[in-house]
Amino acid sequence: MTPQQAVVPQADPLPLLGPVLVAEPAVISAKVLQFPAAASPLADPVVLPAALPALTRAALLAEFLLFFGAVPLLLQLKICASLPQLPLLWITAAYVMFRLQRDPTFDRRELWSMAPLRRQLPQILALFAAGVVVISALVRVYAPGLFLALPRMHPRLWLAVVVTYPLVSVYPQGLVFRTWVLHRYRPVLQPDGTGEAKLLILASAAAFAGMHLIFHNWIAVALTFPGGVLFARHYLNSKSLVVSSIEHALYGCLLFTIGLGPFFGLHVG
Repeated sequence: MTPQQAVVPQADPLPLLGPVLVAEPAVISAKVLQFPAAASPLADPVVLPAALPALTRAALLAEFLLFFGAVPLLLQLKICASLPQLPLLWITAAYVMFRLQRDPTFDRRELWSMAPLRRQLPQILALFAAGVVVISALVRVYAPGLFLALPRMHPRLWLAVVVTYPLVSVYPQGLVFRTWVLHRYRPVLQPDGTGEAKLLILASAAAFAGMHLIFHNWIAVALTFPGGVLFARHYLNSKSLVVSSIEHALYGCLLFTIGLGPFFGLHVG
């Protein structure tokens, strides 16, 4: 007996679950789910400043020259000699803080972040150690009467300066001359947001040194300009005002300790 062929019913093919990957993107049908390219977890998104109109760029440059050029010169006038320096700094810093808090393009973490300190600290301390040797040698040779005068003759005042100076002076200065300048004028001095920031760093250093004209001596300006370059570079590298302020405080306390306080407004009777 010839066995009968069994007819097995064929089931309709089941639709595939999930996305279908095909080799040629050009033949992907409309029903195929496509995956977006994965972003690198190491890539930090950078928001580049939008191109500014020529009039806006000119206005920003005029603003910079007014506040960091004309104002320091006006403070040289005798009528301004009696103005209190620290309260003026605090008022300016408060205004800058207010403006930054209202600026949606500013990353507020730059004001308090300490995460980059571990990475930046070795270089900061190495440069500071070299600065201690050079500045100490220069003062010891050319102004031996000033060498360590403050801690030797007024130890309590020296201790008070070392403790309070970073809070009442360094951080507000960093807020104005680094955070504000490097953020506010970046669209003009580094318009594409990439590449070297030489003009931006020089502008920050010039603003920082120029304000020290109020002390009426060339030593204050000559020392603060290279310091301003150093502090601005580390600020840009760390994106942290705290890191930059720690470095600034180290050098400032060194200058007061080593005997250069009179050139920076610290006169002891």
